[in-house]
Amino acid sequence: SVDQYLCFFGRNSGNHCDNVRDLTTCRGDYCNLVDMDEHDTGDGDSGGPWYYGSRPYGVHSGWHSALSQERAQWTPLHNTLDDLDVLVRVGSDG
Repeated sequence: SVDQYLCFFGRNSGNHCDNVRDLTTCRGDYCNLVDMDEHDTGDGDSGGPWYYGSRPYGVHSGWHSALSQERAQWTPLHNTLDDLDVLVRVGSDG
């Protein structure tokens, strides 16, 4: 939801958290992406998880500029898991 506080882990940028800005944005032909308030991610971070605690929310997919403000963007899992026929594993086997 808008203003929800989520965290991200990227291979290059490491771990950080931010607030959700918008739930239905586009970048070129890619739509239904989630915008964050800031752009704290870097090159090579695509595919990294957006999460809170042990709950996954999405997969990082880049950034865009809106009204002169750069914002990180990610694909929500609830839109894609069924289409991909995959499950997300969180945590270890024990």
